[in-house]
Amino acid sequence: MTFPKIFDLFEFCTDELKTSLLQGRQLDTQNREAEDSARLAGIEEEKKMAAAEGGDVEMTNEEEKKESAPKKLVGALAKAAKIQD
Repeated sequence: MTFPKIFDLFEFCTDELKTSLLQGRQLDTQNREAEDSARLAGIEEEKKMAAAEGGDVEMTNEEEKKESAPKKLVGALAKAAKIQD
């Protein structure tokens, strides 16, 4: 049996909690779309440079990049972190 990386219980939340969580979900979606666009643009740029140089492109490991990147707090977690600081 396989499980998704993110266990989404949004549909089981109360309407009040959903309105609170919706802001964080929208922000997360926007951030993911921006990251995807940047990655696609970078891939296209690498392909263009490789074609212009006539050589291969050095491959990078995306998992290593994700592990070294700082984690972002979204929604209620970000608010809680600000309160504790």
